[in-house]
Amino acid sequence: PLKNGDYYTIYQEQIEIYKNLYPNINIEQELRNIIGWNMANINKRKSLKGINKHINLWLQKSNSNFLEKQENFNQNKKDENYKPNYSKDDFFNI
Repeated sequence: PLKNGDYYTIYQEQIEIYKNLYPNINIEQELRNIIGWNMANINKRKSLKGINKHINLWLQKSNSNFLEKQENFNQNKKDENYKPNYSKDDFFNI
């Protein structure tokens, strides 16, 4: 919903563009999340002029969050699988 209570129509062509721009996230689910946020935040709803920026920033943030979580997961996996290869010559006695 927009500031004035009207709904903004997003066509399938736009959804396909979003899918190409943000391939790591479920665009349809994120659009539902945006609708829910706008329903819950009536005073922060966007105008027709600002709705596209709102949608793009939302999708950009969701995509970035996904990539950050994936990077953290991959780093944790590396840390878990790290096994130093020491030989007895690598140590010394004091």
